[in-house]
Amino acid sequence: MMCINLIYTNNNIHSLDFKNINMKEESLSAIEIVYSNILREVKNAVELSENKEEFREYFLGNNYYKFINNIEDISKSSLKNITLKFSEIDLCLENEILQFDIVSKVKNENYKKTIKVNVNIKNPWYTKEKDIEKENEVKNNEETKNNHTLENTDLIQSDHIKSVESIEIDNQNQEILEDINIKLDIDEKDLVTIYDYKEI
Repeated sequence: MMCINLIYTNNNIHSLDFKNINMKEESLSAIEIVYSNILREVKNAVELSENKEEFREYFLGNNYYKFINNIEDISKSSLKNITLKFSEIDLCLENEILQFDIVSKVKNENYKKTIKVNVNIKNPWYTKEKDIEKENEVKNNEETKNNHTLENTDLIQSDHIKSVESIEIDNQNQEILEDINIKLDIDEKDLVTIYDYKEI
């Protein structure tokens, strides 16, 4: 009789371990699907924005609920009995990072498994604007030096003014091309970080 009880107990323990592992995998799978949905939304935000404010607004304000509805959609998967919850999005103005939590809860009969992760979304325009500010500062310094040289040598002629105007037009066209290239260079995977995995 003692051996039968031990076998029964071992089977129950094994069954519970199997359920625990299975529920953990389901919960993590839901988070992986949400992660891919976040990447899609970040890609859309990059394509639709021209500066850090527009990128930020894609996730905040009136768009918050639309964003959450889009990322919590796991209906195309075979996962069942999963509840997803999202915290409010916090904005760290110092470095333009959007932060929020995801809680994935799986229920299987009387058993539950809950996993929480933190998410960071970097604003790509923040770093680009910093780089552009540095470049503009260097250009302004060079232009100031060039203007002093021109004033000192009295070589201002109409042909020279025309060439300066054409250079300015070329610079404007170059800036437009750089904006297009900036968007092409941005990889949404570099902008999204999921970290601090916890079972709660």
